[in-house]
Amino acid sequence: MTSSSAALDRASAGAAARTGSVHVVTVTHNSASTVDDYFAGIASCSGQIAGVTVVDNASTDDTIARVRAASPRVSVPVEIIENENTGFAGGYVAAARSGVPRGIPVLCLNPDVVLAAGAVEAMLDVIASFPDAAVVTVPLVENDGTPDTASRRRLPTLGASMLYSVLGRLTPPAFRYNRREEDAVATLRTIDGRSVSVLQATTGAVMLVPSDFRTLDEGIFDRDYWMYGEDLQLCADAAVAGRRVLMAEVAPSVHVKGVSSGRPRSRRSNRAFHDAMKVYATKNVVRGPVMRGIVAVGVEAHFVLSELRAAPVRRRRARTH
Repeated sequence: MTSSSAALDRASAGAAARTGSVHVVTVTHNSASTVDDYFAGIASCSGQIAGVTVVDNASTDDTIARVRAASPRVSVPVEIIENENTGFAGGYVAAARSGVPRGIPVLCLNPDVVLAAGAVEAMLDVIASFPDAAVVTVPLVENDGTPDTASRRRLPTLGASMLYSVLGRLTPPAFRYNRREEDAVATLRTIDGRSVSVLQATTGAVMLVPSDFRTLDEGIFDRDYWMYGEDLQLCADAAVAGRRVLMAEVAPSVHVKGVSSGRPRSRRSNRAFHDAMKVYATKNVVRGPVMRGIVAVGVEAHFVLSELRAAPVRRRRARTH
């Protein structure tokens, strides 16, 4: 692993000392297509960003070259770490060994997210207003403007986990963990009058984590997850700690989904997704070997079915490339 941590330390020391700043950590893998838009979002919020650390998990495209080309366009220091592919949570471990300043919130930001102007300021406002905030996020939409349902979701229950493990996307909306639940969401106000929603869970694509809840040195995300699920686990951990997951209701940021994992997911990503389902269920919603076995069988059955559906699409894609 290589890094420019010394340069980041010098350039960001003064900025990190400012009040109302965050440090952005982003883990990339074959994310070249979104790099320019990602940095446009960083630029739109640079007044509240002390620095950016990009951890590249062994990309095979030109992600690193594009990050190096785009980073001078923003007015904040950018550190690039070339890492082995140690998974999403592992990328944050690599960031902890770098020049990230301590004592300020970490903004966990995916490379396929384009922050809207004012997004970081609004999230910092929420942290200042609600000391029990463990995770703060903002609304997300996909490229076509439709809401990203993963940004507002429930923590999975035993029944919902078992049903989803069998039916997957065929699960009725009322039983999905990522169903919209506006009627059940409490609405708060910050000191500046912004609306704030209380959520059960949100996506790891945008998570502002205050340093009194989790730090990079402690490990923000659970390394039992390779990819997927670690964001739900963080939200579940917040609930156990008596902390809240909050959303600043501001203009949505854009989440371009499926860049690293593909649509349909690559086999490796699909395997990681289903493994995450089992890990989450084991840690949070099932008790005893019998229930664990039932959930494991359901998850494996769904994995096989999803691979059968994905195989023809992957073959067609391979023939056209």
